[in-house]
Amino acid sequence: MRQLLLLLPERPDEHGMDCAWWCIEDGTLGQSGKGDDWRAALIDDPQVIGILPAGAARVEILPAGEVDTPQKQTAARLAVTSRSIGGVERLHSAIGLLPDGRGAVALADKDRMEDWLGWARRQDLDLRHIIPAALLLPVDGEWHRGGLGGEEVFGRDGLAFAADPAMQAALVGDQPVSPMDEAAIEHALLREAGAPTVDLRSGPYAYRRPWRLDPSRLREFAVLAALIALLALLIPLVHALRWEAAADRMDARTEQLASDALGRPVTADEAEHALAAGGGSAIRESDMLAALLGALENEGLVRASAIGWQGDGQLTATLVGPDAPAINRLLAALQRDGWAVTADGQPSNDGRARVVVTMGATR
Repeated sequence: MRQLLLLLPERPDEHGMDCAWWCIEDGTLGQSGKGDDWRAALIDDPQVIGILPAGAARVEILPAGEVDTPQKQTAARLAVTSRSIGGVERLHSAIGLLPDGRGAVALADKDRMEDWLGWARRQDLDLRHIIPAALLLPVDGEWHRGGLGGEEVFGRDGLAFAADPAMQAALVGDQPVSPMDEAAIEHALLREAGAPTVDLRSGPYAYRRPWRLDPSRLREFAVLAALIALLALLIPLVHALRWEAAADRMDARTEQLASDALGRPVTADEAEHALAAGGGSAIRESDMLAALLGALENEGLVRASAIGWQGDGQLTATLVGPDAPAINRLLAALQRDGWAVTADGQPSNDGRARVVVTMGATR
């Protein structure tokens, strides 16, 4: 795995792209430097980790007994945040465990967290972790100093600051300070990159993996899109075939009734004229079916689950719709066209409206 560690700028709003950086390849420290040439490492799409500068985040160390359960860890983190200057309203906090079981609560100003993340976005960076520089130094009750990104850092038990004579005099005084060589700093960088002790990329600032289309699944998406398009074409085709089959059955029934009445075979197209010429009543079955199918097509939301012919000049159909108003609109349209329509509501177990309609001619 490739990783890129960046020492985030102290004041990101006033800072360009220059910062100290380290590249890690499969757990081995590689190139490093200071400036803007870290951008060349982005070609390999590494996991990017931000290091807060010394003094930008304070770390408080807690006894192991206070953080030995998740519930205690949450309570301890909130307690440390509440008693710190700024409190929960101004400070973002995160907690982790040291190798010896002690707890480490890191605190950083929320506004500065926004500034660092905003700087990263402006550089097209997606920070996977944010770790405090203070935890790169040993947490053993002693003062230590080491070079980080070309700057000397002093620290003891989570308190860290960049070398400054006044700060050294006030905080360190005459106490002994153990130097850390470059190898020790590199070891600490590798340790924190592999498994951060405390990750401030948590809570409201938690890392969220950006959505990316997996090229290997493009074929699956293409097949799925094709199937959806095919279904969109097949559904109206199936309905059309069903209506055509129903119309064919009606025509066959019309031919049978007309042929029986006239005593000779006739087709559905000539049945009405033949009966009228012979003094019989005109059969309006085809007209009624056409009117019903037209009304169904116009309404769209209503379907006919069954269509039948009673033989007394009336057509029956079972209509199913999403609600009663949809069916009522269809019935009203048939009545406006001059058809006599009656409806009988039927029980439904799927929440849709269901009625049996009887349709006859009034003209």
